[in-house]
Amino acid sequence: MHHFDLDRMYCAAIKRGEIFLVANHDHSEENLMIIVQDNVLNERLSTVLAIPIAPHHEAGGHFKNQFLLKPSETSLGEPAVGLPQKIEAVDRRRLLAKTGELAPDRLRDLFDVLDINLGRFRD
Repeated sequence: MHHFDLDRMYCAAIKRGEIFLVANHDHSEENLMIIVQDNVLNERLSTVLAIPIAPHHEAGGHFKNQFLLKPSETSLGEPAVGLPQKIEAVDRRRLLAKTGELAPDRLRDLFDVLDINLGRFRD
């Protein structure tokens, strides 16, 4: 049985497709991440699977295994890119605040890109 540190854990419901401000491992910096884990697991586990978000400089282009985000989809106010190749199990205690949520069609687009990272298109 897990013993959760409830004083430091984000305890509200966490849903797939939500964007969170997340502290790094030593809590010295914060990053945005998209939750991709199943909602049932989000309710029951002390960790969530999430994809980091980084600012996107359009001049550099992007790879097909990355997910472009519009400025309106993040709290960055500028284009951003989701990095499914860097998917991470995140301790709920590192979740600081929900900052946004992907629309259902955009979440499906994200899973198409995640499928590229997992090689599912080859199946």
